[in-house]
Amino acid sequence: NGEASQWQRFIPQIITTALMCGLFYGFYLYLIPRLMRKTHGYKRVIIMGLISALALALFLELLYNLPLRPYIGIMGTKPHHFNSKMFLHMGYFHFFLWGFVRNLMTFIATVGIAFTLHLAHRWQQSESERQKAETARAEAELRSLRHQLSPHFLLNSLNSIYSLIAFD
Repeated sequence: NGEASQWQRFIPQIITTALMCGLFYGFYLYLIPRLMRKTHGYKRVIIMGLISALALALFLELLYNLPLRPYIGIMGTKPHHFNSKMFLHMGYFHFFLWGFVRNLMTFIATVGIAFTLHLAHRWQQSESERQKAETARAEAELRSLRHQLSPHFLLNSLNSIYSLIAFD
């Protein structure tokens, strides 16, 4: 039973980590690329991120602190079950609010990191494309100069030959 209680302590962290990973990859691989194609994409990503973070933080706090699980109360080590009077008068709301804000900030940071990485990747791609376009432009300009040089050289050579013939 002692080993089972050790694992039970880590269940909230495992669930929170799984939700963070799902949120990150869901935004990074699916939502952000699709939302950024539309007009006002930044606003849509921010709104969807805040809504998702709010919903997940509320879900976690309801899962961990309300009637779905016994709570180790402030008044001792005996598990108490949720009721609204205990929630408001014995300080449970403070713990609920603190956990909610902590999880909300964690999920907002997760969406922010996904958004930042997406923007960095997008910037890197545009920089690469810009450098390729600049290289192609320079090569085209060089080819154009080579084509201009050949007729010019030919005409100068013919003009030199003509002038030499005129002197002889």
